[in-house]
Amino acid sequence: MYFNLGKDLSLLNVLKALSTVPMDKREDVGLALGVEFEQIKVFEANHPRNIDRVWKEIISCWLNSSSTHTWTTLAQVLLDNGMSHFVKHLLIYETFSSSV
Repeated sequence: MYFNLGKDLSLLNVLKALSTVPMDKREDVGLALGVEFEQIKVFEANHPRNIDRVWKEIISCWLNSSSTHTWTTLAQVLLDNGMSHFVKHLLIYETFSSSV
């Protein structure tokens, strides 16, 4: 499956694309970003039919942690979890945004 994130690689656009990811991958990505399993389950329980909101909670939790927050970090986690269709877009954006 390929996601066209277009030229607007904003966090909102990335979240929209991530909302199509299966639940088991969502947990794997969240855990790889350092979000606790119990916290992911709370997000899923609080928003059982709102996958977008669950992703927002996971990414927000990651962004509010003390870990590194870059497109490259997110790209590596996605690559490690078999989601290479996102990686090309994230790395291109990271290179572009850091050269501006």
